[in-house]
Amino acid sequence: VVTQSDVDAVIDQVEKAGQADAAKNELKAAFKDDFIILDSSFKSDKSAVKPAPGVDQESADGKAALAGQIVYSLTATSKSETGKFLDAYFAQQIDGKSDQKIYDNGVKGTTFTNISGVENGFAANISTNGKIGPNIDETRLKEFAKGKSFGEIQGEVESVDGVESADIKFSPFWVSSAPNDINRIKIEFKVN
Repeated sequence: VVTQSDVDAVIDQVEKAGQADAAKNELKAAFKDDFIILDSSFKSDKSAVKPAPGVDQESADGKAALAGQIVYSLTATSKSETGKFLDAYFAQQIDGKSDQKIYDNGVKGTTFTNISGVENGFAANISTNGKIGPNIDETRLKEFAKGKSFGEIQGEVESVDGVESADIKFSPFWVSSAPNDINRIKIEFKVN
């Protein structure tokens, strides 16, 4: 007599033989780098696997067969769609603050947790590390810096709300003021 536990044991042996891992890796490879893979959404559908004779039926010759296919699925979300969501979220965080700017929406480091199936999709918690900082007008800052000394430039930059520190470098070392040509002034921002 074929039992459900017999069927489950054979399916488990197939999955333990690496079929599930191989299928998961193949599905991951199909998504390329344009997607964020939701690892915990990986599942297998074994409903098409059927024993012959059926469960709780007796085999005439003492032998049984199991046939069908296991369908594996994995869900991912596109980085561009996730990026749009994060852009909207961070824009909402700085709404009405014209002195603030989004430097990085964090899409590259995004992870999803507590993934659960809902009708026609999934629900999940999203985690990332976006970067918001002061909105500094680079052209205006270059215009201000023309011909100014180290201390004058540093004082102006550090007076901007949200700026922790400013490091001014002149090259070669004997130069004591910024050039008068804004095309020769380079500004680099680092957001913590």
